[in-house]
Amino acid sequence: MALEPSNDRLYNKLVKYRNTIAEHAGVVPRAVMIDVVLRSVADRQPVTESTLLDVPGVSRIFVEKYGKLFLEEIQKDLAGAFEVDKLTKVAKDIYRLTEKKLSIKEISTKMFINENLTLGYLKECAINGARLDVETYFDQSEFEKLQEFVDANPDTDYKNARNKSGSEMSDPLLRLAFAIITKR
Repeated sequence: MALEPSNDRLYNKLVKYRNTIAEHAGVVPRAVMIDVVLRSVADRQPVTESTLLDVPGVSRIFVEKYGKLFLEEIQKDLAGAFEVDKLTKVAKDIYRLTEKKLSIKEISTKMFINENLTLGYLKECAINGARLDVETYFDQSEFEKLQEFVDANPDTDYKNARNKSGSEMSDPLLRLAFAIITKR
């Protein structure tokens, strides 16, 4: 399977990162993760421990030892590929606040807007390719429930996902989650 250029870039970064970890641990790089699995990680671009575990060949032991480190590297790479200039001014300001890991309520307070508007601007960020820290904004099990539904029904639209996923998120929050999931 050929990777997209951005995935090749991520793959190469993950190889270097894996090699650095292996060097510090005093093991061969493949003892940390083999190349085939690294390619799958680069292709899937997981952003949570559970989605990292969904990559064939990734073990629970790997996630426990190195998961957070690899996820941070993936997040950094994906955030670097995002063009913030495509956003409206308010969305840019909100995106900058997300980098501080502020909650939706905290962002709304700082921006003097209601939470539904904040969610709308976060959705704009997601649609334009921003990688948002899902663990900051969502109940993990609710997000995963929606993600599993979308993964099982890749051609689904938002309305169908809302009605059939079983998610209990509010409509604006569900819209944001759907935008994040479908932009991956």
